[in-house]
Amino acid sequence: MPADIIEPIGYNCLAAECDFDISSSLAVIDPYDGSLTSAPSRFSLLDLNANHLGGLTFRNNEQTDTNKSLKLDFQWELDFDYVTGVEFGIKASKRVKDVYTQNQTINTGTAVVDNSNPNVSYATTGMGSIGVVDMLSGEAFPYDNFGEGLFKDTSDFYFDGWPMLDAKKH
Repeated sequence: MPADIIEPIGYNCLAAECDFDISSSLAVIDPYDGSLTSAPSRFSLLDLNANHLGGLTFRNNEQTDTNKSLKLDFQWELDFDYVTGVEFGIKASKRVKDVYTQNQTINTGTAVVDNSNPNVSYATTGMGSIGVVDMLSGEAFPYDNFGEGLFKDTSDFYFDGWPMLDAKKH
């Protein structure tokens, strides 16, 4: 790709204060097979059709922690020459901790195998066929001060919040 059409993205600290550069051009997508014909940057906030799913991780994590303890102390005060008292005690505790972690990761490298006939070869387009636009939840970004304190000027649209995604959207 010619260097004069590449649009850099990320932090730009060439001036006295750092700023954030984003690509403003949309990628060109082949209508026949959905592949990218031309993309001026690796990522554009504006181009929800060109950005795709790289992988999903479904997490089901639970943790319980129960700690029971009993402490009993005795103190006996005496009035002898060098012995002024006796102290003793007992401590007992029981802790039960359960950690349940189940992560299922799906990505383009995940093999598709037919259990009834493992010799069948399946051609897939992978996660690249699922665009970000296909996963939008319609919910609002839960923060209204995104980027505050990192940049002097947060008036650009992308500081108002990015679209929320729904991993279970059909």
